[in-house]
Amino acid sequence: MRPALDLLMQVGVAPAGGVVDLGCGDGAVAPALRQRFPKRRLTGVDAAPAMLAQARGYDATVQADIAGWVP
Repeated sequence: MRPALDLLMQVGVAPAGGVVDLGCGDGAVAPALRQRFPKRRLTGVDAAPAMLAQARGYDATVQADIAGWVP
């Protein structure tokens, strides 16, 4: 979790639009993303259906391999 939070703190002003959590896993980072971007649509993307089934805190989740995912 620490590397993800450290990376999030390095993000400056983000352009308008939604926020996508690539490789979201079980959604552990979703609360931090929601706190940082409270009015943005938050989408979690992961290849594993079992992880997406556990993911909470997203407006939407998408099952996809991020190597070929297109927003």
